[in-house]
Amino acid sequence: ALQIHCRILMGAVTNTSVPSAPTDQHFNAFKRRFASPEEIDALLKTTTQDYRVSATYIETSIRQVRAASVANAGNPIANRIARVPDNALSFIFGTLHTLGIPSWRPDFVTGTPTSPYNASLEAVAIYTFQQAATTFFAYQHLKVDMAFIWNMPLLQRMIQSFLWHYIFKLVKKEVRVPGRVERDIIANTGYKRRSEVSL
Repeated sequence: ALQIHCRILMGAVTNTSVPSAPTDQHFNAFKRRFASPEEIDALLKTTTQDYRVSATYIETSIRQVRAASVANAGNPIANRIARVPDNALSFIFGTLHTLGIPSWRPDFVTGTPTSPYNASLEAVAIYTFQQAATTFFAYQHLKVDMAFIWNMPLLQRMIQSFLWHYIFKLVKKEVRVPGRVERDIIANTGYKRRSEVSL
């Protein structure tokens, strides 16, 4: 469920989706607003959303998620994302807007897991995941074990493993050879199908 949550934040709705890299706008917005991950963590605990201000941003973000899910209907990841309710998505994207984050884009190319920028995005992801799962039951269809929702060390290990082992490798591969991620996955799928037929 945490992986699905990160994919919603990144707009990566399939296993061939490579998240967009952050731009100067993202870095500058972070530098203007926050001095450290601890500061953003403290703000998350006290922030209140003004949906009147962020309504357009939220609606646009939800439409993008829904459109991407429809465009990839039949993909298991996209289908799981499609079942997340609108009120949970409103909360997720509303939190980003309230914090002044243009979009959730980890820096895989020049950053590290512990850089202030990436560590802050991790804190936002875990907070919004916990709230979406417990307040809006966003991932009920994935049978989330609620006993682990507040286990911070476990969530941190899970998100870092997903982002900095799996997604990081996809991004590096795509940076070196654009389009390679999708070609490799399609080729691998074709190989598996041929192997299954021959058995």
